Amino acid sequence: MPEYLAPGVFMEEVSYRSKSIEGVGTTTTGFVGPARFGPVAGVPQLLTSLTEFEALYGDGKDVAGNTNYLWHATRAFFDQGGTRLYVSRVAVAAAGGGLTAAAAAKATVGTVNFAARYPGDYGEYLVRIRLVAGDDLVREFTPPGGAAKKRELRGPRQQDVLLVGKATKETLRTVELLGSGDLQVGAGPSAGDTAFALDDVPADTPVRPLMASLDIISDGRSVFSVAGLALKKESSAPSLERFLSPGDDGLAPVTADKTGSDLIAALAYKLTESPAAAADAKAAALAKILAALGADKTGEGVTSEFTLADGADGSLPDEQAYIGEDTDEPTGLVALEHVAEISIVAAPASAHASATDHAAIIQALITHVERMRYRVAVLDGRDNEVETRALRSGIDSTRAAIYYPFVSVADPFGPGTINIPPSGFAAGVYGRNDINRGVWKAPANEVVLGALGFSKSINTARQQVLNPIGINCLRSFENRGHRIWGARTASSDPEWKYLNVRRYFNYLERSIDLSTQWAVFEPNGERLWGNVRRTVSDFLLDEFQRGALLGGKPEEAYFVRCDRSTMTQNDLDNGRLVCLIGVAALKPAEFVIFRIGQWTADKRS
Repeated sequence: MPEYLAPGVFMEEVSYRSKSIEGVGTTTTGFVGPARFGPVAGVPQLLTSLTEFEALYGDGKDVAGNTNYLWHATRAFFDQGGTRLYVSRVAVAAAGGGLTAAAAAKATVGTVNFAARYPGDYGEYLVRIRLVAGDDLVREFTPPGGAAKKRELRGPRQQDVLLVGKATKETLRTVELLGSGDLQVGAGPSAGDTAFALDDVPADTPVRPLMASLDIISDGRSVFSVAGLALKKESSAPSLERFLSPGDDGLAPVTADKTGSDLIAALAYKLTESPAAAADAKAAALAKILAALGADKTGEGVTSEFTLADGADGSLPDEQAYIGEDTDEPTGLVALEHVAEISIVAAPASAHASATDHAAIIQALITHVERMRYRVAVLDGRDNEVETRALRSGIDSTRAAIYYPFVSVADPFGPGTINIPPSGFAAGVYGRNDINRGVWKAPANEVVLGALGFSKSINTARQQVLNPIGINCLRSFENRGHRIWGARTASSDPEWKYLNVRRYFNYLERSIDLSTQWAVFEPNGERLWGNVRRTVSDFLLDEFQRGALLGGKPEEAYFVRCDRSTMTQNDLDNGRLVCLIGVAALKPAEFVIFRIGQWTADKRS
């Protein structure tokens, strides 16, 4: 309560409404597997289209000598209606074992070292860099009143210019892309200084910008370009914040994270002579920099063109690579643990592995979703019924669903068709189903967009064998297209037989979990219990009115208890608030039965 120590009028704001619960998202998906390029460690970035995936993880051509299932799954996910995706790329060295990344492409041009930021032969870019010396940025003028001549900068802003030649310092200090868009060469103030006295600069010392343009080309198209300007590293766009860093004897190599570019990890060279010792400091400084890229003139532009080489995709990742490591830069499935909003997880490329390795990777996925609790794993069966049934026999989880067979689609890189694991398609259908209907509706009897058919033809007789053991089939129907025709979990528990029930309870539990954190450390009494009851009841009433719960009236659909009947004195003494919630979930009409009999004319109703 506020203290009132002097007479007056005081205003207080009081809330008479119960807290509200906001439903969490259920469509955000996480994929893990090998890609052509991109980061192999760190928290994954959000992707909302296939174009964004390709910009970061490369195109859909083969990776490690195998069909790029991760790219195909991503394409299928967005085609089916998925909207939000996180990808954790995994890569191992060609020799296998451990989590050592495959080789990154690199090149050395003179004394300049270039390297692709990420491993993979996709990083073997054609690099074209052009440097052009600009005009003198300093002019002399006579102030009004006939005073002595002064010197001033003609650049956009004084802090955008660094000096060339002898000034307060005698060594070449830094080359940096500044906000003005000029790659500046400077001696004197360090890169962090924003002002200097022109009167201290000899009159014959020019200040000239070095304009830079950089183009990185892959498969004949530019994938990264900086022409005369660069954004700072804090920007979301790729940039070259700093090429070089100061050194005692000129310019020293920089670490990989200094460039801020998503494509070039290191661009550095070292000067062994002090340009200040030359008769023409400006000419010496520019000559050194341009010569490092193959130039022999300072007043003209020069272009260096070369290709990064020796990149390698490595071998297919094993179970340990998929599991990942929990470090400052997490990898594999561990990296997906750092994105709380993910509710669906899949490993499409695991289908490349042998039956034994595939089973081990699937167990890693199941362990991940069981630990994360509010997630489900979309599992790919083998492209063989016998192997798929053997795979299913080793799984028992309420948070996993297995799909069979593979989906046949047009090969985007050549004639004919290609068979793709179904997990990417299924995850996308989950998203479309949740958006169009709701997470409580089973993601089945849904059209698989883009499918030309399936690798195996499943009829009713075959599905009567597979459906009871929890293998969700994909089937083709005459005049109804290609559809997902199953919605069961890979569980032996009949209470959690259906996938939509599991996912709906994940949604309810996480929504209530996140939206009732305000209750922690509140006084544990009747007032708090009533507030919790009202909060949860209002949320479930809204769910009932949306058609997500079974029953003709709210009393039949759910109940919420939070009072002395749910808590003992021992609970209260130990600071526990116990709320009991019952929900009547909707199960899918998996078997629709119509009973028909003959009706005689003389039969009475």
